[in-house]
Amino acid sequence: MIIYGVTENLRNLIADQNYVQKYASVATEAEAKRSVWIAMLIYIPLTAIFLYIGTALYAFYSPGGAVLSPDIVKGDQVFPFYIATQLPIGLKGLIVAAILAAAMSTVDSALNCSATVLLLDFYKRFIKSDISEKQSIAILRGSSLFWGILGILFALLMIRAQSALDVWWEISGIFGGGILGLFLLALFRARIKVWQGIVTIAISVGVITWGTFARDLPPSWSWFECSIDSILMGALGTAALIFFALVFHLFNKATRTA
Repeated sequence: MIIYGVTENLRNLIADQNYVQKYASVATEAEAKRSVWIAMLIYIPLTAIFLYIGTALYAFYSPGGAVLSPDIVKGDQVFPFYIATQLPIGLKGLIVAAILAAAMSTVDSALNCSATVLLLDFYKRFIKSDISEKQSIAILRGSSLFWGILGILFALLMIRAQSALDVWWEISGIFGGGILGLFLLALFRARIKVWQGIVTIAISVGVITWGTFARDLPPSWSWFECSIDSILMGALGTAALIFFALVFHLFNKATRTA
């Protein structure tokens, strides 16, 4: 969990548009740095609180404690069941309102950043750069609607998931690991050639693919099976990308000095 937490939060603060758009909107670089540090410091007690809630619920419903309903078949259902059956009426409403507010805040940030990326990084760069403000607003609204519908469809698919959080951890690790590695290489000032960069990215994708799909293989392929926890695929892909990129960097440096 520590390895995943470090890599996931580095990816969020360095490469996730959902986070970057917030601290990039401040007036100065010093304020942006301060906001990043505040976010990192706040995350530590927040993580402790989340872990405490899960641990407390496990202890509360352990053998000899309160009894769970037989209808509870997934871990994601335990906390809502606790709120519905153990908390007083007024507090129930406050918690439900807080959950809905947090969900709305998260969703609107994701829709905003996805629409912004689609407009600035794709439409204006590859289709038409000189569009009016009215056209930009129309594209932003249309893409927000598109991403919202897509999010609803994925949410419906997640109903059958045993744990929505575990699935999210795996997906974010798979798609975010290589991106984090590229940003870290920029910080390390690794100098590699274009073909070397393509090779390192391909290796990272290959490692993540192996770690994701090489599971529950036939006995004859047991030697190829990945036994690493699936939520660590992003960290594994990042480590592979950085390792081979630094190898190429050192090789190029030795070749230049030879």
